[in-house]
Amino acid sequence: MIQEQEAIAQDRKLKADSFNKAVRDSIYRDTTLADREKKELDKFIYDYKYQDKQGNRYSEFMVKMNEINQNPLKYQKFLKMINNFDSYEDKKVAEKTEAKKTFNFLKEGSNPLAGAQSKDPVKQKSSGSPPAFKFK
Repeated sequence: MIQEQEAIAQDRKLKADSFNKAVRDSIYRDTTLADREKKELDKFIYDYKYQDKQGNRYSEFMVKMNEINQNPLKYQKFLKMINNFDSYEDKKVAEKTEAKKTFNFLKEGSNPLAGAQSKDPVKQKSSGSPPAFKFK
C-alpha cells in the first residue's frame, strides 16, 4: 500500500515537472514577447519567494490565484476571461495593431510635407531675351 502511494506521488511529480518544463519552453519560444517580458513571466510563475508558517513556498502566481479564489468578483472576472479566452487573445492583438495605426497616423500627420513629391522646375526659354553673359 505504501509503495503504491509512493509510486503515485512519484508519477505526479514527474508529470508536474514535465508540464512545468513544457510551459517554460513555450514562454521562451514565444516570438510575440520581448526578452524582458519572458523573464518577468518566468519569474512570476517559478520564483517561489513567499513562504507560509509550515514552510511551504509559493510563487507570485500562486498567491495571485489564491487571491482570485477568495474574492467572488475577481473570480467572476477570471471565469469570464477563461470562457472567452480565444476572443480575448484576438482582442489584444487587434488593440495593438489599432494603437500602432493611430500612432503612425499621428506621427505622419505632424509632418505637413509627408507624402509630398518634389518636382524639378520646368525651364522655359523666353523669346526675345538677350543671350546669357558668358565669361571666357
